[in-house]
Amino acid sequence: MRSALIGITLVALAGLASATQNPDIRVYLDFDPPDGIQRLDPDPDSVFDVYIMTDCFGPGGGLRGISIAFERTFEAYTMGEYNLLGGISYGHVDDPVIGWNPAAGEDCVYPDDNGTVIVGYVRYYYTGPPGHIRIIPAVNNPRTAVDCNVVHDDFWCVAGNAGVGVEPHPPEVGCECEQYSLTLETAWGRVKALYR
Repeated sequence: MRSALIGITLVALAGLASATQNPDIRVYLDFDPPDGIQRLDPDPDSVFDVYIMTDCFGPGGGLRGISIAFERTFEAYTMGEYNLLGGISYGHVDDPVIGWNPAAGEDCVYPDDNGTVIVGYVRYYYTGPPGHIRIIPAVNNPRTAVDCNVVHDDFWCVAGNAGVGVEPHPPEVGCECEQYSLTLETAWGRVKALYR
């Protein structure tokens, strides 16, 4: 009976931990990875790339795919979206309903030495005036990411937006990597406390 109770408690707390540890992937923009450049001051009629970066995967994590969209307020032509995960993609980053959905090939993409996975980049032909790029969830797949475990969809939070000739919008409150490990420690601490 005690073993059954422990098993049921672990399953319940695992579900609670996965629900409270989300968002468990951070997404941010960078004009020059891995330097964390989130403001660019280009001249009109110039071309630049904005990279979509992810980190905070937790132990042994990586990325298989993600759904993301942009809210953009500066004038530019989107010249292309380039998936660096190695697989296919569909949709467009400027479409708030479908968003851009890049995926990895057959293998999962694991973080580099900096702990990041570069999802891809969007190339813009900038015509001005200045404005921002803010990461938003696509309506069809809000905040969805698929990690290497593929047990369930993960959720992302915004750790950094970008500004073109202006300061970027601030990141989302509470979008920090520490929330992943703290939740697991708290959940395990609860299980141990039941049997002291």
